[in-house]
Amino acid sequence: MSKIKLGLLDFGYRRKNTSGISVLNDMFEYASLADDLGFSSLWLSEHHNSGQGWSNPEMLLPVLASYTKTINIGVAGILMAIHSPYRVALNFKTLSTIFPGRIDLGLANGYIDPLIDLKFNNCHPADWNYTERFNKRTSELLHYLHFEKQLLSKEKTFIPPFGGDLPTVFRLSGKLDHILGSVKSKMHHCKSTFHSEELDIFDKRMISECRRRFFELHGSELQIRMAVSGLCAVNMINAKRNFLQLETSTLKTAKKMIVGCPSLFRDKLEELQDQSGIDHFIFYDQSLSPRSRRKTLELLAKEFTL
Repeated sequence: MSKIKLGLLDFGYRRKNTSGISVLNDMFEYASLADDLGFSSLWLSEHHNSGQGWSNPEMLLPVLASYTKTINIGVAGILMAIHSPYRVALNFKTLSTIFPGRIDLGLANGYIDPLIDLKFNNCHPADWNYTERFNKRTSELLHYLHFEKQLLSKEKTFIPPFGGDLPTVFRLSGKLDHILGSVKSKMHHCKSTFHSEELDIFDKRMISECRRRFFELHGSELQIRMAVSGLCAVNMINAKRNFLQLETSTLKTAKKMIVGCPSLFRDKLEELQDQSGIDHFIFYDQSLSPRSRRKTLELLAKEFTL
């Protein structure tokens, strides 16, 4: 099997009573350490809930990219159903040109509170179908990113800088069968194992065929990630103790979490790699302790020789 690569996902949750500024400061330290240790990417989520260090992380991306050297920085995922495709294309093309090859743009078909949706779109969310809106706006975004000459000549629309770099666009989904649509639309794919309680079933031959088809259509390699969540500690006793301290809401998806020492993480990821043919994983650390999270980075980097 090929060497496993590890990226990171951060939802912005920390211990209760942690100030928003403290969350941001910790995230910058986390990013810097991940960069030094050889992690492939750091993705920040968009969620419009209370208790987080950010809602829409777009403004943090250029700061993080400047703060680090080689790690990819991205959002995973932007809730495309509530955003203007034109604005997203403008911002991410500019950012990708400043930091070529380092910006990832994950697209998520997520739901938000109707009142928040109303603030974004100035119309009542009951008038919208989220999935239809997500699909429509995703198609528009991809059109803005991939057809700049046609946009300029036929639609008199300019997405600067002309000829600039583009972000690596990922479709985020809890279902692997969505990868078929990703391939057709020239999107890469990240399959989450923890957004659903359903049993994960991987069709290795289908994934291999998608890789072949993507190259045939677009002339480049399909990038596939698998997102996993859990808690890693120096030994099983510490990991289980940390697990028992999690909030009840987190425990609802406990059976999908990887909880244990670094060697157990290796065993679990190698098992997933063997089942799916995917060798690039995105880890969401469920720990709310900044110190524990940084220690986990060191443990995983050593175990997987990043």
